[in-house]
Parts: sequence; structure tokens; C-alpha cells
Amino acid sequence: FELLKGLDPSKDQSYFLHRLTQAQLARTLFPVGELPKTEVRRLASALLGLGLQKGDRIGIWSHNNAQWVLMQLATAKVGLILVNINPAYRLSELEYTLNKVGVKMLIAASSFKTSDYLAMTETLAPEIAASAPGDLRAAKLPVLKIVAKIGGAKRAGWLEFGDLSSDSLGKVREAEA
Repeated sequence: FELLKGLDPSKDQSYFLHRLTQAQLARTLFPVGELPKTEVRRLASALLGLGLQKGDRIGIWSHNNAQWVLMQLATAKVGLILVNINPAYRLSELEYTLNKVGVKMLIAASSFKTSDYLAMTETLAPEIAASAPGDLRAAKLPVLKIVAKIGGAKRAGWLEFGDLSSDSLGKVREAEA
């Protein structure tokens, strides 16, 4: 097994993996674009710091972006399950999915094309505006406890994706053991 370097050493993604086993690949850490490897660890630690536990489901309702990739890596790192929610979903589909899958945390883009994801979520859970971030108790979405948004103006009850960080890597290290 070997790790081969690409031609452009200034790009982290230029590394090429050759014949790694699944076990080796699972323990390999990769940077994401311009973000250092520690950013994935910080996000993973922050998710655990919010009270999420291995096996909990986190929904992401967004088009493809850097935050989506970060969530994919961070959730996998600590054993959380990332649930991709179709960006075309309307209210009834969103409600069904969140409840059927048991999504405990939802990360949503503020909007995409003609869909205002935050307003749609607040229609299903009007309790968001009156709840402390991370302490949601919604009648229609009883499992959902945390909502975070990617972009847009600040909103009551929502965590900002950019604020989901932690300098403590201890929880991530414990989860790796």
C-alpha cells in the first residue's frame, strides 16, 4: 500500500490514494479544500458538545457546498448519521422525513432557488423563534432539538453554522479510541 503525492503540492486534494484497505481509509484524515484537517475535528467535537451521541441523526437540507462536505466528514468521524434531505422537498415531505428518520439536528441552507428553507422549517416548528438555540421542543417535530443554518441573517432560535466550532478535540479523540 502506498500514498502517492500529486503534481501540485499546494493543493491538499492532490494526494492520490492507491490500494488502501477500508480499515486504513477509515483512519485517514483528509483536508477539505482550503480548510485544515483540524476544522473537521473542531466541527465533530462541537457536534458532540451539543449533546449529540453516536448513532444520532443529523439532517442536512442544502445544495452541495463546503459546509455539506464538512458535515459529511465530521459526522462520520464521531459516528453520527448524516441524513441528506432532498432540496426539492416541500413541507409535508420535510415533516415526514424528519419524523420518520428521527432527525435530532437539522442543518439548513437559508434558501435555494425558490425555496426558503428557514421559513419552511419555522412553519413546521413555530416554536423555534421562542426557543433557546439547541433546546427546541416542537409539537410536530418531537425528536428535533437543534436547528442550525447556513448563511442568511441571524434568526431567533437558530444556531449559525459558522459558530459550530470548538477548540476541544478531547471528545473526538475519545470517539476515535
